Amino acid sequence: MPAFEPSVATPLVRAVESARLMGAQTIVTGLSADIASALVAQDLDLGAIAVAGDLQAGIEDAVR
Repeated sequence: MPAFEPSVATPLVRAVESARLMGAQTIVTGLSADIASALVAQDLDLGAIAVAGDLQAGIEDAVR
């Protein structure tokens, strides 16, 4: 994610939670420190979101 609009945080978390309820796991890759801080500042429950440092790590997590 090259940029982050705070207004999309809640819909993003809801989409991840909806996917989880249907049996899918969401893996987010490539978050910068600034975007991670912005997400945390939204005070949302991010526990359902798996995070990988880069796309390769995300693919490896998905394959496991």
